[in-house]
Amino acid sequence: MKKYRQSGFTLIELVISMAIMGVIGLLVADMFSQGADIFVSQSRRKKFTSQARTAFWHIQQNLRNQSDAGNFFQSGPALLSISGGTNSTVTYRILNDGTLTFEKNSTTYTLADGISYSESGFSYFDSGYNDITPAAGNTLSEAQARNVHLAKINICFTEQEDTLELSTHMYPNNFRFGSKKSYHQ
Repeated sequence: MKKYRQSGFTLIELVISMAIMGVIGLLVADMFSQGADIFVSQSRRKKFTSQARTAFWHIQQNLRNQSDAGNFFQSGPALLSISGGTNSTVTYRILNDGTLTFEKNSTTYTLADGISYSESGFSYFDSGYNDITPAAGNTLSEAQARNVHLAKINICFTEQEDTLELSTHMYPNNFRFGSKKSYHQ
């Protein structure tokens, strides 16, 4: 009589292989979950960085188009009032609640939220690079504003554990060579 050998897997082999596949499946699912968390985190960081850079660029562009140093009148450490070549006034405010706002034509827009109020501000310097920034809560007088030669923007953006501090000194383009003469008006 011939003996036939039965081929196939035993019950123990099937149980072990299913357990191994289950462990591998859990590891793959965990890796997908971590990948999704990384994607969400990096997307949030990209949005945060983009918002910070856009707000900072917006202030720089308007500051470069300042038409006269005297237009810094009513500016202060948390307030930047700019009057451009078209005589339209724009105002940037760093508020206590951590918001950076932009005001034009009596309409206020929020440029960024998550600003560190204590680490952000605007500073003003004369032609000898001496600080003429008024105390907190005060603004530049007309005489102080006429002496502004250089402005400094320092804004610290924060969101959760991320911090981005952007700072620059700027000579406003339209008056870097001196104030307007009577025949320019």
